[in-house]
Amino acid sequence: MLVTAAVSGLILLAAFQLCFIKFASANPYGAYAGEGVEVHPLSYPSISILYPTANNTLCNSNNLTITFTATIESGSVSVQKGGAINPTVESVEFQAFIEEIYYKPSWQPDSSRVMSFDYSDPWHPKYIINLTGIPDGNQTVKISAYGHGNYPRTVPLTQEYPWDPATETVCYFFDSVSNYTLGLTVDTRPPQVSVLGLDNNTFSASEVPLNFALNETAAEIKYCLDGQENVTITGNTTLTGLATGDHSLTVYAVDEAGNAGSSETINFYVTPFPTTLVIASVTVAVIGIGLLVYFKKRKH
Repeated sequence: MLVTAAVSGLILLAAFQLCFIKFASANPYGAYAGEGVEVHPLSYPSISILYPTANNTLCNSNNLTITFTATIESGSVSVQKGGAINPTVESVEFQAFIEEIYYKPSWQPDSSRVMSFDYSDPWHPKYIINLTGIPDGNQTVKISAYGHGNYPRTVPLTQEYPWDPATETVCYFFDSVSNYTLGLTVDTRPPQVSVLGLDNNTFSASEVPLNFALNETAAEIKYCLDGQENVTITGNTTLTGLATGDHSLTVYAVDEAGNAGSSETINFYVTPFPTTLVIASVTVAVIGIGLLVYFKKRKH
């Protein structure tokens, strides 16, 4: 009878412990992250740049606003459900969302969290990064989007009693991150234009060569002569049809970033063409020909 009583006591104790474990381990889905198990990421964020519209864009300002979207897809995953008795594999839905986004400019030592948003379309919110004081030259901005996801899974209530079919629902979590590096070139300096060989010079012809030098590649070049309309050119050229007198000239250039620069306005002078000398030369030539004909006739 003592043996029977001892066995009965052990059974009652085990039953009490089992009931206590069932009660204490009850874990509603999504209670605490620490109660789940971090798994391999099931989904990764996707980053799409809306502005600027092209990578490695060329800017002529030290300020730039970057607009982009960051999304992450929810989906389904196959998990084992049920206790130790007759477990099954089923498909359950997992939920994923963007947790936070950071950006790291190449000219700054630390990353910053994105805090500006555009909710004009609540179904497709946009993220905004306002950059100021960007140094001239080639720069990059690294954008990092962090995703977070979770899904429910039923597991045996306790591993100490594998014959127990009771289960509990545990929240499984995962984290993921995606990066996008945006390249840009900042050029805020206007092109420098130098006109060669014209300033304060005097020319005795109606055609004058226009030669100039640029310190960088130009997307557009024009000149203005005597306050008239601008004339577009592709390089060194010749000014034609110049009247006698004073002339002024300015050469303008726009670089590939859109910065506009110009030369100093220079002045030059065109002297009257020596028409008297030409007429005299023609007269002498005609008289010479007449004398030559006359002497030939006398010889005959």
